[in-house]
Order: sequence, then structure tokens, then C-alpha cells
Amino acid sequence: MSIGRILAAAAFAAVLGVPHGVWADETIMVVGPVTWISQDAIEVNGRRGLINSQTDIRSDGHHITAASITRGMLAQLELDASGHALEIDVHGVRE
Repeated sequence: MSIGRILAAAAFAAVLGVPHGVWADETIMVVGPVTWISQDAIEVNGRRGLINSQTDIRSDGHHITAASITRGMLAQLELDASGHALEIDVHGVRE
């Protein structure tokens, strides 16, 4: 076996051994009560996320604004690795 094949096999094995999260954007899901809310941030179960124009805010499948969310509501918050809220899902809000 040539040194080139050995190195290629070692590189291939190293690539397969890398944890999945190194390449993929990691997201964090938080479920619990809304403990704090403003127009630009939300805290669910003690975990804060920044709200921006790309945050998907929904109640029962319908788009809503952050102003409709109140403290104490049960929510599901999806955060990216940098702390930005990707998605906020609550129940029972109609605008």
C-alpha cells in the first residue's frame, strides 16, 4: 500500500470522525414559560434570545407579533448558536 493511499484513508477516517455539529449550525430548543419579553428579545425558561426581522413568531400556525406575547405564556423557542431567536411558538394568541 502506498503512502498516498494511507494518507487518503487517514484523512477520510478523520472526516468521518468529526462531530456533526462542527459543520451544521447548531440550534437550541427551549420549552417553558415566557419569563421576559420586549420588542427585541424574549426569555423562555431563563434562556434569552434576540428577536429580529427574520424571527418566525407564530401562535397555532398563524404569524403574530412579539407584542402579543405576555409573561407566563408557554412557549417553544428555537435559538441559533449566537443567541438569535429563529422561531417562537406560543398557543392561544389571535391578532
